[in-house]
Amino acid sequence: MLRTMIFDTLETDPAEDKGGMFRQMYSFAGREDLAAKQKPPGCVALPDDPVAAIVARARETNIVIINEDHASPFDRHFVGRVLTALKAEGYTVYAAETFMSGRDLAHDEVVSDDGFYVNEPVYGRTLRLAKTLGYKLVAYESVREQDEEIQRTNPELSQINRREMAQVENLMNAVFNEQPDAKVLIHVGHAHVWERKRPESKGSEVWMAERLKARTGRDPLTVDQTWCASTSGASVAAVSLTKADGTIAPVQMVDLFVGHAPLEFRDGRVVWRQDLGERIVAMPRELAGRQEHVIVEARPEGAAPDVVPTDRILLRPGETIPLLLPPGRYRVEGFTAAGKIEGVAPMVEAH
Repeated sequence: MLRTMIFDTLETDPAEDKGGMFRQMYSFAGREDLAAKQKPPGCVALPDDPVAAIVARARETNIVIINEDHASPFDRHFVGRVLTALKAEGYTVYAAETFMSGRDLAHDEVVSDDGFYVNEPVYGRTLRLAKTLGYKLVAYESVREQDEEIQRTNPELSQINRREMAQVENLMNAVFNEQPDAKVLIHVGHAHVWERKRPESKGSEVWMAERLKARTGRDPLTVDQTWCASTSGASVAAVSLTKADGTIAPVQMVDLFVGHAPLEFRDGRVVWRQDLGERIVAMPRELAGRQEHVIVEARPEGAAPDVVPTDRILLRPGETIPLLLPPGRYRVEGFTAAGKIEGVAPMVEAH
């Protein structure tokens, strides 16, 4: 289904992409060069490393809520860094908006049916890290039956408020009713992290973080990765930002901003992954430079077809862009809009 959605997105005019699906699909396809969007406000950087800043504040609570831009694999990589640091502080539960409600997430691998955003390769690796660290994975997203029941009993509520209410109810049932002191990292998208309304907001939305704070009686640490960018070339923590007119504005909706530097590219791939030790691997000649759109996926040798790939890249007609892989041996497959390219599954080695 995901590949079909990516191919369908190729027909979308980016100017008409009001909901951000164009950017999401291109980031799923390894094309951050087509999906990236610079955040204009600059974070006013605190002196602390952003992960250290989060850890220091996380010691004062047992609930950390961090958001992501759904088109930013780097945001998901940063969540992995936070998971690693919080494990040493006794955090043991990782709840994520992406997980498919009702699904058993205790299996060793990360597979496509675990959730929608799980299928982005960097997110897949973050989830493998969470499993390796020993986190319990928890699904809490609203399901249709809940939405319908809430609508029946509270017809005045908007769809957003119904969703936020159901998410909190699911988190209470899955974790906090029985373990109010459980140390939990909750990974959300965009405004679900808001525990306070923007002063200029005229809407009636009460987002998940604000509702969870009221239900648990605990003040969560709320961290937003989407609101401002770093101007230093490295990720920063901030409690204020420089607005377009040059004035300084404090954090309003959350406790802490984390701003990341603009993406850089080398050989058509993001530099930050290369800086972490991933290797540029030439695209197999059977898949390079074809006169059609091709999605290329690389999985570890012996991995099942439903395992989230280690890398995915969309090649437009005539393009040759390399794979980007951690050291290891991988099976590479290509897909067109018509389906899998049969008889072409070369092995490549990253070393």
